[in-house]
Amino acid sequence: MGNRVAHLLLLLVLCYGLTMAVGLYRGEKEDWRGDSEETQAGREQEWFMLQDSKRVVKTDAGDMRVLRNYGGRIMDRPVHIGFITMEPRSLFVPQYIDSSLILFVRTGEARVGLIYEDELAERRLKIGDIYRIPAGSAFYLMNAEEGQRLHIICSIDPSESLGLGVFQSFFIGGGTYPTSILAGFELETLSTAFNVTTDEVREIMTRQQEGPIVFIGDSRAPRLSPWTKFLNLKEQDRLQHLKRLVKFQQQPSEGEEQMTWSWRKLLNSVFGQENKKKGEKAGKSPDSYNIYDRRPDFRNNYGWSIALDESDYQPLKHSGVGVYLVNLTAVIVLVQSLDFAH
Repeated sequence: MGNRVAHLLLLLVLCYGLTMAVGLYRGEKEDWRGDSEETQAGREQEWFMLQDSKRVVKTDAGDMRVLRNYGGRIMDRPVHIGFITMEPRSLFVPQYIDSSLILFVRTGEARVGLIYEDELAERRLKIGDIYRIPAGSAFYLMNAEEGQRLHIICSIDPSESLGLGVFQSFFIGGGTYPTSILAGFELETLSTAFNVTTDEVREIMTRQQEGPIVFIGDSRAPRLSPWTKFLNLKEQDRLQHLKRLVKFQQQPSEGEEQMTWSWRKLLNSVFGQENKKKGEKAGKSPDSYNIYDRRPDFRNNYGWSIALDESDYQPLKHSGVGVYLVNLTAVIVLVQSLDFAH
């Protein structure tokens, strides 16, 4: 027993009822509809196969691979899985999403910031932490460590998305890559809205070329990186910067038709306005939950397991999911071989 090598198998499983599954990210210019209906009909869509994952984000500072699932006989709605890797001193640039996101930190440490009920909430996440980002939240993700990569397993439930099971990510910043959501507006309009010159707007809208995951604050970061400046702002200034960019979306141009899934609903969600009583004060963002702080629900000589639901971590009730972690001990299996003489 003492000679066994402990091997930790991390399985983040997000459950619908008795179902166990885990979440996603939608890459730019990626068609998540993917295969034809005939091909999908012949596959077991409820199973996740790691070899089927696709890289949707790839930069020098990190990448992201996803497994997609559109539901099947077991799951009544689509669930996708994402694997995020970020190099030391890197940033997943500010964006907001139309689907709920659950993060699980596998290795490394992260800093996540999001707008929660009109306040900027920042949390430091360590190995084993679970944290939920609600649909419609403006957020950013940072690996602030100097010498360690950050590995995150994330789940995205697109049931509240703009499309039918398609996850959308809208980059608040950006330039030529990724494209900013503000790129659809005329330079003069943006210049007037932000009270800057058109040349300054043009520089802002074209400067970002390194992709959604960028280096910040070291020799690999572009000189005078806007994201380095953003992170160096005081907390209240960062909040105002994000709010100013996002609130600008509430001013549709003349003749613009309102989408079925209203921008106002999304933006109200961003600022915590929905279902908020008049005069109610903004609340504190929920903390993370570290699954390793719990005693195992089951243990034997071959490993242990922990099951987590909304009774343990209240934010999970909004997603209707649970988390399941399994630690398996590596064992040597000896098989006797019998050689029969003829």
